[in-house]
Amino acid sequence: MKRVKYLVVLSLLAFVTGCQKQSSVAQPVSQENDEVEQVIEEAVNEGSSDVFAESEKIELSEQDFSFEYAGNTFSISGSWSDYVDALGYPDEYEQNNYGYVSTNSDGYYWEMVYPSQSEFEYGFKVVFVSPSLEREGADTYIGHISLKQVETFRGVKAGDSVSDIAESYGKPDSITVDEANAEWSDITYAYLNYSLVFAVSGDKVTDIRMYDLNKTNELMKFAIKSVQLFDDEEIESEEWVDDEKRCYRVRICYKEQPEGEYKHSRDYFFYMDGDDIKSFEVDYPHLNDGDWESDRYVGYACDFNAKLEDVTFDGKDDIVIFLGQQGSRGVMYNCAYIYTDTGFVYCRSFEDIPNYDIDTENMLITGRITSSAASYSAMQYSYDASENRFVEINCTDYEYDQASGEYIAK
Repeated sequence: MKRVKYLVVLSLLAFVTGCQKQSSVAQPVSQENDEVEQVIEEAVNEGSSDVFAESEKIELSEQDFSFEYAGNTFSISGSWSDYVDALGYPDEYEQNNYGYVSTNSDGYYWEMVYPSQSEFEYGFKVVFVSPSLEREGADTYIGHISLKQVETFRGVKAGDSVSDIAESYGKPDSITVDEANAEWSDITYAYLNYSLVFAVSGDKVTDIRMYDLNKTNELMKFAIKSVQLFDDEEIESEEWVDDEKRCYRVRICYKEQPEGEYKHSRDYFFYMDGDDIKSFEVDYPHLNDGDWESDRYVGYACDFNAKLEDVTFDGKDDIVIFLGQQGSRGVMYNCAYIYTDTGFVYCRSFEDIPNYDIDTENMLITGRITSSAASYSAMQYSYDASENRFVEINCTDYEYDQASGEYIAK
């Protein structure tokens, strides 16, 4: 079986692309157009239909992300009130808990299903998100729209064939084949911040979804274009590093845990840099290949926890990742990516600081290592921005004094 790297759409959609594995250097990641063309060609040739083989690319417009229903025009860029003003609430809306779906870190999710909230083969469904956790709140936006018995702007609806999609929309931007069932796939078309996804079973359309990626989340939009997986990897989890949602992390793990290794393999971090979205990848050496002097060497009892924290005292948060414990006394180590004018930069010397802590008053990083039950050493470090390294400026050894019951500096 050919080893390919997958380009994954987090929580929304996904597609496959072949490419080289990236280095651990902190830098933006991107996809090449010719790679996407190759992916589509491979997916078509390996699938049950070659209807896209001769298709040409057709330019979409904002109209492709709108639809007609009961004499009204609705759009992915609209508001929840557009539907209520034109159609009223769906039948059985109140009986179905006012469309409540779930609540998570992104907000309060609720939906309106027309014509009836209880209808399985509905006309269309709109899922809304309120970051303020308030149904119909002022900050509510449309997460996505799903069409079943309602046709798209170009006249395609559930039950139509893949040939109908090809005839109306031309060559797609991506095709995702379900790993568990090759009969199922997503055929995706993109325009600006929008995505139009045709869910297909066999040769028939089962569902059509519209997304406004700009509204769902700018960081998620970048992640959709950037996260890449080898065929032996999968998404372990997705999470915000901070409560303010400035940095988004995607954990990558092996499908099958290698013997003697952690299942976790690497991470993607996405963050805002002014008006720009940037990302970088962090990988870790194999336990069997590296030693404690290796970059980002991972010890035991490691959960790879990451947090935003200002360790250089410049008023800007850096990213600190836990690398586990080493030695019989369980000394804890971390790696750091320092925020600079060009983005986050890996700082190797932070990994030399045992059991780090932050001395905000003196603007220093402290370290501590226990020598025995009755002695320890305490270190202080300052950050040299010109060389991007932490410099030990003081080390004091302490011994326990039984008479005073305190540790005394030697």
